[in-house]
Amino acid sequence: MATLFIILVIIGIIHFVFEGILIPSARLNSRFKLFVLRDRLRNLKYLHKDQFDNETFFCLQDSINGALKYLSILNISVLINLSRTIKSDVRLRTIIEERIVLLDRCPIKEVQEIREEYSKIIKDVLFANIAGLFIYIILFIIPLILMFTFLKKIIQSIKNLVFLPEEEMERFVSPESLGLT
Repeated sequence: MATLFIILVIIGIIHFVFEGILIPSARLNSRFKLFVLRDRLRNLKYLHKDQFDNETFFCLQDSINGALKYLSILNISVLINLSRTIKSDVRLRTIIEERIVLLDRCPIKEVQEIREEYSKIIKDVLFANIAGLFIYIILFIIPLILMFTFLKKIIQSIKNLVFLPEEEMERFVSPESLGLT
């Protein structure tokens, strides 16, 4: 019981370090990077007024603003919900596809670089936001692996026991072999 308590305290400390220190710091760093990207985008709009149409500018700026607003809650459940919704919602799927095409057509190289950096930041944020989950996944997977390894050995031993000759069985079931004498 004391061992279980110690393990739970260690898990709690690891969880606190991840969820209370590391992940918020990573999110804050990502937030600052997004502000820099948005400022670069706005600067490009100013410098390339003729080449950089409003629709493309507002499309990318809107995406960055949305990320800034919802940075702390982007996680696996959001991705799953988005994936399910896109399959069934033709209007949303069309909007996303049109925005992708719109940004693909932008001739300004720096806009494409901002888009790539933005995508990388979002991937990093998603990874950071689900990093705390990996602790719990590992805590369940390791015992499962050990359990299946143990069960595999038991099954093999049962197969051996089934085909063990009677005269040999005494070697394994006698009190001496079991350490009872």
